[in-house]
Amino acid sequence: MSGLRDHQWRRRFSSSIESLLEGFYRPALMDASRYWRITGYFTSRSLLQVLEGVEQLVAASPDGLGHGQMRLITGVFLSEDDITALAAGTPAETVLTDHLLNHFPFKGVTPGDQGAAALGAELLAWLVDNGHLEIRVGLPLIDGLIVNDGAIFHAKEGVIETTTGSILASAAASTKPPTAGPATSKLSRPSAPGSLAALRPSTSWKQASCGSGKTKTPAPAPSPFLKDLPSPEPEPVVEIVPDIDERRRIVWSYVLQAAASDLPGAERVGEGTSAVSPWPHQQRAFQRLWHQWPPRLLIADEVGLGKTVQAGLVLRQAWLSGRARRMLVMAPASVLNQWQRELREKFGLDWPIYSGKSLDWQSTCFRPKGESQPVSRDAWTAEPFVLVSSHLVRRRDRQRELLEAEPYDLVVLDEAHHARTRRENSSSGGERLRPNTLMQLMQQLRQLTNGLLLLTATPMQVSELEVWDLLALLGMPPEWTEDAFERFFEWVEKENPDEATLSYLAGLWRSSVSAFGEAPGTAMPEALRKSPLRKRKALRALNDTDPLSRRNLSIEIRQATLALAKRWTPVQGLISRHSRNLLRSYKQQGSMDLAIGNRHVDDRFLEST
Repeated sequence: MSGLRDHQWRRRFSSSIESLLEGFYRPALMDASRYWRITGYFTSRSLLQVLEGVEQLVAASPDGLGHGQMRLITGVFLSEDDITALAAGTPAETVLTDHLLNHFPFKGVTPGDQGAAALGAELLAWLVDNGHLEIRVGLPLIDGLIVNDGAIFHAKEGVIETTTGSILASAAASTKPPTAGPATSKLSRPSAPGSLAALRPSTSWKQASCGSGKTKTPAPAPSPFLKDLPSPEPEPVVEIVPDIDERRRIVWSYVLQAAASDLPGAERVGEGTSAVSPWPHQQRAFQRLWHQWPPRLLIADEVGLGKTVQAGLVLRQAWLSGRARRMLVMAPASVLNQWQRELREKFGLDWPIYSGKSLDWQSTCFRPKGESQPVSRDAWTAEPFVLVSSHLVRRRDRQRELLEAEPYDLVVLDEAHHARTRRENSSSGGERLRPNTLMQLMQQLRQLTNGLLLLTATPMQVSELEVWDLLALLGMPPEWTEDAFERFFEWVEKENPDEATLSYLAGLWRSSVSAFGEAPGTAMPEALRKSPLRKRKALRALNDTDPLSRRNLSIEIRQATLALAKRWTPVQGLISRHSRNLLRSYKQQGSMDLAIGNRHVDDRFLEST
């Protein structure tokens, strides 16, 4: 990048002939590390107009750490009431505070809007919040007293300094009255663009006073344009050495950018920056969840295969990339602390538990006693990332808190088999459905969240209807009704079903393909892999809507068709299932050294005495 000395600067600019923005301010700020300015008025719009230069200024500083800084002393347009108050002896700081609150320039500006006023307010707030910008207010003085005749402070001098010590000074004079609105006083870390509560005038900078062309300014750089100003008091020289926190900040800025990018491997940033080395099946489950966003999946691995790790990989990557800005983990109270500990220790996610009365963070070396913040029932859901007891929120008097909260991008429900529908015979002899309170909550919550991840080790050990209950939360194809799901497993066991049954099964197959895509190659039974002709006939029997395609099929083809239909259903489309035999295969292949116990039951009978 060229320096200030490499430019052919004009000695005089005329705003009526040429653009000061393009000819002076933008190229000068592109090389600057400090910009100190005295001006009669100031608006945030002017920062937007030289945004490229402001970006370079922020990133540049002599210490190389991106501490570029702007300091402005600006005038203010006082009202008659303000002048009267000053004449009556009201302290200037009080008058300026009241003036700012009554004439706040960002009234009516909504954060997030794309208009110049909103963007200017956002940029102004960001610069102040990150310590790159300070603003003071100058008042006109005569003999050391604030004048009350309507005069304004309207000096126009500036100093630009580069990282190499080069200095460029400027001055301007104009008899044209300013047309911009009132400027703000010093801003101090506003919590949001346009926050009134955080704006207060300042009397720092050694009680700087401004008036009638004289001011005490912090600019240390000598300038012929500022020769009438008093010499500034020397500031202490502090040697800034990059410490571990600063290095971490720099590294993590790159990590966040990488995770949110479209670069190859960006989805692995969460895994690469976590404290776990996932097993192959955990990586596959993560890829399945990530590439089908928003995820809707039931992880039904046996105990010990790391369901929490699979969920943690998704939670961390979603957080790093910004894909999910609100996430909720619901789990039984007995395992909440374990969830909190694993998320923090394995994935660096320091999330609080909502206890019912407070948000509680885990104790750490920096927080030996933990942290607890009391919070009301109506406010705890404002926490963007939180863990909560499923036993607590399933209560009828607590469900409203989740259902009326801002929607979540991802909800994780552990021990999901606790959400179920009881099926009982009524007095009239028919079956009556009665969802429990957790199922009622989930049936409503699933409509309010983009992603839903269910974890359980037991769904394949219960009735098929309880499996259907959980899959219905994730979104079953409409053809797969509860009745069809129950009968399906009876029909596919037949050796030679009639054409009507086969046509119905074919319709269910096509609905699965429509919802979950074409069946993978691993779904093909061995008999069809060995015979391409049988494979074509079986696929035609399932994919063709014409019933004639299923007439006169041999028993062998019918059986192969049933075997294929059984392997691509919502069970495969919405469930990720692994057993401990997978771990044994890992060990046999030598891919990992695991100590896997084998159970051997030996019944021994004892005589009682």
